[in-house]
Amino acid sequence: MYSPVNTVDPLTQSFSRDWFVSEADRRIAFEPDGQTVVSLDVSDFKVINLKYGHQAGDRLLQLIFQCVSNELQPGEIAVRDTADIFFALIVCPSREIVLERLNRIRTSLEQAVRDEYLLQSYPELRFGVFMPVPDGTAVEQMIEYANLARKNAPKSIVVGEGVFYKTEDYEDRRDEKVRIRCLVDAIAAEEFFIRLQPSVRLEDGAITSAEALVRWNKPESGEVLPGEFIPLLERYRLVDRIDRFVFREVCRLLSEWKAKYGRIVPISVNLSGVTIQVEGLLEDYQRVCAEFGVNPANIELELTETAFLGDYDKGRAFMEKLKEIGFTFSLDDFGKGFSSLGSLSELPVDTVKLDNSFFGSKEKTEKSHIIVKSMAGLAKALGCRSVAEGIERPEQLEALRKTGCDIVQGFVFYKPMLPEDFERVVFKGEKIVQQ
Repeated sequence: MYSPVNTVDPLTQSFSRDWFVSEADRRIAFEPDGQTVVSLDVSDFKVINLKYGHQAGDRLLQLIFQCVSNELQPGEIAVRDTADIFFALIVCPSREIVLERLNRIRTSLEQAVRDEYLLQSYPELRFGVFMPVPDGTAVEQMIEYANLARKNAPKSIVVGEGVFYKTEDYEDRRDEKVRIRCLVDAIAAEEFFIRLQPSVRLEDGAITSAEALVRWNKPESGEVLPGEFIPLLERYRLVDRIDRFVFREVCRLLSEWKAKYGRIVPISVNLSGVTIQVEGLLEDYQRVCAEFGVNPANIELELTETAFLGDYDKGRAFMEKLKEIGFTFSLDDFGKGFSSLGSLSELPVDTVKLDNSFFGSKEKTEKSHIIVKSMAGLAKALGCRSVAEGIERPEQLEALRKTGCDIVQGFVFYKPMLPEDFERVVFKGEKIVQQ
């Protein structure tokens, strides 16, 4: 008779999560002392699948389970749950011993990957640990706590104290759910608005375009920056609601400017990697453009390279569709994280926005300037504009003049401003005092 408890994972030959819970319950009831739940996954496992292929990804999962199983002692158990998530029940009297054993798993996996020439670099394992408490805890709750600890664990070469569950982890997650409800209510109540960050041409100081930046006008505290709410909306896959709001506001503004002044200034809007996965997104954007009589060519859609997690076939298809409709495309945060020069040749890029890490420090070396000059030159050779973001100081500006970078965004020229102030500066030629 079929039982989900006895289901076997065909990849690792481990039993199921249901079996793990049932068996852990039995073992803890028999011997509660020291029973510890470990949650384990691989950082950026999707990137590994895309870069090396699913066959290599599957083999990595098999090696992980082997390394975990080899570390188990009599009376301990482990299973693969879903994707790259594993659970283990181990008996450990102290944190020090837990850490020793987790680091042995990490080291043995690195050796296995090296022996099989599986990846070009070592996978980063993330651990979360829940150790027993005097009053006892149900196994499902132990798993949940271990998962929370794993998701909050810092990346580290050596597994350390940060992997253990803390009560504040649970409080943070509970607070997070309250915050997401507040955000959903705020979107419904239309508490969001946009500011425009001018883009200035280095050659003559003219404002050539603007970037739309969303803000939350929170009733009890005033203006809230996107870093406080966008990551949370992305995590809950609700960020498309904000992206759509910003896009509609931009179309409304462009339509108003055309009616009042007979001309417009192009505006760029950000697209989250979550938003681009929404079915029919570009067609919806096209309909909004038609509603306001806006030419899509006057709107640039900004994405980071990581929005495609290295899947350039998917990225190229999305960009080609975007181009067919008439939008232009900018590659944001270039030079950061997974960015690669190959993306400039494989994706139909119109604008390259250089990550501000190249310009942020006063102590940036001549090497940084050489890198920026090379990237600006490469962009120009490929027919792309280059934009330096986050420029705040005059000395940064002077250094940029020598690199061949086309456009600058930053406080050195203008702070993000309300649309009515942007209108006064660009269309009426007024000077404004920015706070």
